[in-house]
Amino acid sequence: MKTLKKTTYVILLTFITILAGCSSDDNNSGPDGDPGDPTGQQGDPHTYDITITGGSAGEKNVSGEIDNSYTEGITNLSIYEILEDGTKAKSFFLGNSEISIIGSFYEVNGQTPDFGSEGDKASELSIILSPPIEDGYEAISGSVELSNINYKTVTTTSGLASYKLIFNGTFETDEGDETVQVSGTVVVHMPPSLN
Repeated sequence: MKTLKKTTYVILLTFITILAGCSSDDNNSGPDGDPGDPTGQQGDPHTYDITITGGSAGEKNVSGEIDNSYTEGITNLSIYEILEDGTKAKSFFLGNSEISIIGSFYEVNGQTPDFGSEGDKASELSIILSPPIEDGYEAISGSVELSNINYKTVTTTSGLASYKLIFNGTFETDEGDETVQVSGTVVVHMPPSLN
């Protein structure tokens, strides 16, 4: 979970920067010119449906909604940043009392790299059930698909993102003593008005 701590720190700093720069223009479309939130309505709750199999836990299926809200210190949304090399990086943090889901994804030549792929642009995903840390899982290999991607520009190199994440992979437990298979879908919506 060392990667999780580093990723979480970067995500939180970026969230603070983006929230500080948000305007009241909620109809601003992203760099791709797509209006609105193709995954649903702006402000809709985020959703998840995740199945964990194997290991000492047997099989678990967790599904539900996460409030699409933000308060000081807690933000359930996804941001993007265009890096110096032109790569678009997307990160999200979603959480409530039942689950925390944290992810980072890069867009390399129009594709999203899988978990555990070569280089420093591999996709990352961590899932914590009953936070702060009861059962934690971090992706080490597997497939990632992002669809219905939409961007809302906030600064010249960053903004908000919405998308549907479908994944299937091998995850390591937070103790690192077991691997399990985890598959699921997470839908991240645009936040409600940020003014």
